[in-house]
Amino acid sequence: ITRCLMMLGFYAVQPYILYYLADVVRVEKPASQSANVMAVILLTATVSGLLGGKLSDRTGRKPIVLWSSILIAVCCLAFIGVRSMTPMLLLGAVFGLGYGAYLSVDWALGADVLPRQEDAGKDMAVWHVAMTLPQQVSPLIAGLMLDANRQGTRIIDDGKEVASYALAGYAAVFGMAAVLFFLGGYWSRHVRGAR
Repeated sequence: ITRCLMMLGFYAVQPYILYYLADVVRVEKPASQSANVMAVILLTATVSGLLGGKLSDRTGRKPIVLWSSILIAVCCLAFIGVRSMTPMLLLGAVFGLGYGAYLSVDWALGADVLPRQEDAGKDMAVWHVAMTLPQQVSPLIAGLMLDANRQGTRIIDDGKEVASYALAGYAAVFGMAAVLFFLGGYWSRHVRGAR
């Protein structure tokens, strides 16, 4: 459940970063700028993924999961106020630090609490569904939230006309994701069999 909540939050936001940059931040070439944001997130996530796993071996898994989730939730709320690329990239870097630490320790936590070695493959498959199912559900929910706040159309980089959405829609999506991130981290405290 905790992993599902985290992934619901991530996949509510990730598919719509490009549109947020176009509609709210109003950058030129939002497609290439969204690629830059994702690159920063992935780079910092790589660093914190390596460090988070090592740190969790000493401090326990649950504190890292909790604090990284809170960091991600705070960044998600802060994205609502961003109006230029520099703070977007800085917040993306911080978000990536939290996300990388979460992912590395989440895998370790999942492996630590497997009920029976004999069923490890089956249990890890079920646990993995908690990551893949939200990839299908969350963008739909977030898209419906954005569509309720449609404000017309605009032309994107390749000359296509696409829908444009109001800040209120993005604020609802980012706010929902922040709540999901927080709950995913908070409820991880109740995972039995790990510290």
